[in-house]
Amino acid sequence: MTTYRLLIRLGAAALIFIIAVVGYGVWYAMVEGQSAAATDLANQIAQKRTDTSRAAIAKTQLTSLAADQATINQYFVSTDGVVPFLEGLQQTGTYFGANLQVVSVSAVPGKPYGHLDLSIKIVGPFNAVMRTIGAIEYEPYNTAIKGVTFNTDQQASTATTPTWTATMTVSVGTETGQQGSSPASAPVTSSVPSTTPTTAPAQTTPSTTPIQPRATSTPTAV
Repeated sequence: MTTYRLLIRLGAAALIFIIAVVGYGVWYAMVEGQSAAATDLANQIAQKRTDTSRAAIAKTQLTSLAADQATINQYFVSTDGVVPFLEGLQQTGTYFGANLQVVSVSAVPGKPYGHLDLSIKIVGPFNAVMRTIGAIEYEPYNTAIKGVTFNTDQQASTATTPTWTATMTVSVGTETGQQGSSPASAPVTSSVPSTTPTTAPAQTTPSTTPIQPRATSTPTAV
């Protein structure tokens, strides 16, 4: 009888032990699953934070690029600003005491920017002509002087103030290239009245002297 009771107690203890082990295994599996879910959720949160940070950085960079683009565009003549730009050139000549005429304008498209090829004629005293050329060269635009020639008509000039004529070709950056238009050429006539003779005596032979675009020295004798 004593042995029977001992076996019963051992069996009950073994059963309790087995139930405890199984319960622990089930509990451990549940905790492991929840831990894996929590880890995955934490990774998702970290990824979302990374994406948000990258989006904020990209937005900041886009804002900076937009500001840089606006700054760059200031150095190019817009499509709607061509006529005011040409009028400004004429006013520049008038300001320095010269008569500036835009003889022709040729629009050349490009990517992302195109340019305008201008043929300009400047008439006046030598100092006024040179100052006008310098002002055009250093306009706050993407400007390049391709060539300049000078000639003077001594017969049509006074003894103290010779009249000089400068013919120059200028390239100016423009946003018209973004519109995809085809090159066009159209003559433009200056609205500034001419103050110099348009014809020279038959016996006068003008002298032509090419100069470099950035020449700033003034001849000692004309």
